Amino acid sequence: MSDGEHEFEIPSDATFWNLLSLGTSNWKAFQAQLAKLRPETLVGFASMFWGLASVFWQWAQDETGCSEDAAEDIGGRLVARGREFYVAAIQQPETLLTAEFLDSLEGAGMEMMYEAEKLYLASTGTEFVAACDGPYFDIDDSEYGALVAEELRS
Repeated sequence: MSDGEHEFEIPSDATFWNLLSLGTSNWKAFQAQLAKLRPETLVGFASMFWGLASVFWQWAQDETGCSEDAAEDIGGRLVARGREFYVAAIQQPETLLTAEFLDSLEGAGMEMMYEAEKLYLASTGTEFVAACDGPYFDIDDSEYGALVAEELRS
């Protein structure tokens, strides 16, 4: 597919979540696997990551009073925790995502998306920023759209 500026291909659900699992357990192996992806799949990966992470952005700011950057980090870390956790979080944020839990989040997150963007630039010479150049992945058109709790819809 193309938006006129970037070619893109959203990775399969299994590919996306398997890459994230690898990224949280072995960063170098994650980088090596990302480097094997075609540029259009790197765009799709970054777009999917942003689309899933950004669901939490406004909610995190409202619930915790955090900055936009911190809200991005929260969303990224929630995606990085894996598919099962992510689905539970979008379905029941009020019970799962307590202030204590959000404060305890650490580890990989948005870096995974940034790595795909960096590799895209290295392979094409063209910059792609998922947060600005997309969205190509629309959560509402995905299997996750119907699962998103009303509290997360802004």
